[in-house]
Order: sequence, then C-alpha cells, then structure tokens
Amino acid sequence: RDVILVVWEEDKEMLQVKILLNLSRCLLKLASIDKTAGTVVNANEHKLKQHNRQEYYKLASIRGCTAAISLCDHHGGSSNAIAADLEAKGRLVRARAFLGLARVPNALVDAKKVSTLNPNSREAEALVREIRAFQSHSKAVDRKLSKAVAKLVHSATTSS
Repeated sequence: RDVILVVWEEDKEMLQVKILLNLSRCLLKLASIDKTAGTVVNANEHKLKQHNRQEYYKLASIRGCTAAISLCDHHGGSSNAIAADLEAKGRLVRARAFLGLARVPNALVDAKKVSTLNPNSREAEALVREIRAFQSHSKAVDRKLSKAVAKLVHSATTSS
C-alpha cells in the first residue's frame, strides 16, 4: 500500500513526528487491549491477506513509526537532538510492535540501534533482554516440538 506523507517544513517543534509516534503508541496499546474476534482483509498487490485485528493494529503502528523515523532523518537525524530523541522513541515503539508480530530480527535491529545511539537507555537494554528471552523461549519450544515429531515418526515407522 502506498503511503503519502506531506512533510511540514516549518515544524521546528517536530509536532508531526510527535503526532505520528503518539498515534503509533495508541495503536500498539489498542492491540494489547482489543481482544474481540474478527479479521481485517487487506487488498495489497492484488492479494487478499487476512489479519486479526491485533495484527492489523501492530502493522499500522509499524507504519506510523517508520514514517516518524523517516521524518526525523529528514529533519537532521542525529545532528538534531530533538530528532534523535524522537527517532529513538520511534524505534522502541516499532521494536515492540515487531516483537508482538514475532518478527524478532526486525525488533532486535531497532532495539540495538537505540542501544548503540544511546548506551544509557534502560528501556532499550530491557527490550533487548526481552527479545533475547523471546528467542530463547521460541528455540526451547521448537526443540520440544522437534522431539515430539521425531517420536511420532519413529513410532509410526516402527509399528508398521
């Protein structure tokens, strides 16, 4: 889907970025609250994709953060202290949304980028630890499933 974004050139307070980040945070929060059933159908590149509502909110949050991060870069990136701070906040929100969708590599890239740019960020360090714990848990579950499948295959092949 194409996103058209009008850039406010005279936005010294970076209000546009702040609005996008607040909207993205709200969407991410809504994803954690909204437990109602239902799917949202997206027509994207002539394919129909179904997402549950929580996934849809997380994807929308990612898009908002990506737009905000792009605007931060447009307004000077790391050479502008306000832009750098807002970019870090956007990356943390986007990393949480990626983690919520189990897109661990994307989440880790954003969290590590914030840790690199701001080594004193406790939130970034906590998020990196959370992502690592998620990875460990996923690997443990995968190992258990592999063992269970191997047992089933072995029992099916030996009983015949």
